[in-house]
Amino acid sequence: MELPRFAGLDNWQWLYIIEALPAILLGFLTLRVLTDRPEQATWLNQEERSWLAQTLAAEQIQGKSRKGANRRFWAVLRDPRVLALALVYSGTTAGLYALGFWSPLFWNNLAIRR
Repeated sequence: MELPRFAGLDNWQWLYIIEALPAILLGFLTLRVLTDRPEQATWLNQEERSWLAQTLAAEQIQGKSRKGANRRFWAVLRDPRVLALALVYSGTTAGLYALGFWSPLFWNNLAIRR
C-alpha cells in the first residue's frame, strides 16, 4: 500500500473498485440472460422449457389449495431435530458474541493486574 496514487485514488480505493467490478458486471449479465418465464429462456432446449412450464403450472395449482400448509409449518417447528439445531445455532451465536464482546475486556483486565 506504499505505492503512489493512480488517477487521483489511493490504493485502498482501487482495491474496492477492482473487487466490485466482477459483481457489477455479473449483475448486468444476469439481468440480460435470465428471463421472466421459462418459455422465453433461449438457453433451455424445447423439452426442458415445456417440462419446466408444466411443473410450474402444476405447482401453482397445488399452491392455491394450501389449506394444510400452515399445519405442516408448525409441525416442522415442533420436530425435535429442528429444535436441536436451533439450540445449537443459538448457543454458537451467543458464545461467539460473548467472546467478541467480553474477551477484550477480560484480557485487558488480566494485563492490568500483572
